[in-house]
Amino acid sequence: MRRDNSNLKDSRDNSNLKDSRDNSNLKDSRDNSNLKDSRDNSNLKDSRDNSNLKDSRDNSNLKDSRDNSNLKDSRDNSNLKDSRDNSNLKDSRDNSNLKDSRDNSNLKDSRDNSNLKDSRDNSNLKDCRDNSNLKDSRDNSNLKDCMGSSKEDSSKEEPESILEAYIRKRNERLECKLKNPECEGCSTVWIS
Repeated sequence: MRRDNSNLKDSRDNSNLKDSRDNSNLKDSRDNSNLKDSRDNSNLKDSRDNSNLKDSRDNSNLKDSRDNSNLKDSRDNSNLKDSRDNSNLKDSRDNSNLKDSRDNSNLKDSRDNSNLKDSRDNSNLKDCRDNSNLKDSRDNSNLKDCMGSSKEDSSKEEPESILEAYIRKRNERLECKLKNPECEGCSTVWIS
């Protein structure tokens, strides 16, 4: 017959008992290498307040010994667009003292202008210069009449002076040139 001790309680006071066994040399020989933690911590949150924590470590002498020489940027930036608004940007650089040090002394213009024509219409152009007060200060005293008239005839008839004749012919030439710009005979003033 078995006794039922489930309702029995130990009334001894063991609060002052101490374990005097020396376990300092004991080692755990159990193999836990294959043990896995099956607890689900996905919903756990860290409620600690670290806002006032500061990093007091001295990293001033630390150096990055990683070799990045063979690293390449594999990011695809082909579809990136610059959305910055530069419409109000102004160039505040002072270029007043900049000089162009390029040597252009040996540059040549290789453009072929041989077939260029002046298509401007000058047919309605008029000479609005006022030549009424112009005086000819050239000395024509040694000019000779090459039109075939003798000195005797000219002295008898007392024609207009050489200067007056020159001015008259010049004005006639200018009028002719304005009426017909292609006239080649208006380029020389003959004094009769």
